[in-house]
Amino acid sequence: MYYFEHEGNRYGVDGIIEPTYTNEEVSAAEVKWFMESKPDRHFVYVNRKKRVITTWIGEVLGTCEFGRRYQGNFGDMRVPVRVKGINGVEYHGTYFEGAGDYARIRKVKGG
Repeated sequence: MYYFEHEGNRYGVDGIIEPTYTNEEVSAAEVKWFMESKPDRHFVYVNRKKRVITTWIGEVLGTCEFGRRYQGNFGDMRVPVRVKGINGVEYHGTYFEGAGDYARIRKVKGG
């Protein structure tokens, strides 16, 4: 459930609501899902200094190596990334460096 806060109240589609889940609960569920389902694709956050991929709040989902930085067709900077997930699966993808420190990854074929 998505909501926003304003002057101490939380608002959803139907008006004032109480939150259903905290960020920590959502992150813990994501880690559990990542471990159990070993997804083919995933959206992750990148901490380049620590060389890890994480959930929204920073729980580690894997370690990563970076390739050579290049400029995309729209002028944005991209970096190839290879990931060893905490679920034992290898992934590869693109780290969109200037767009918010996120990456889209997918399983390595035969990995």
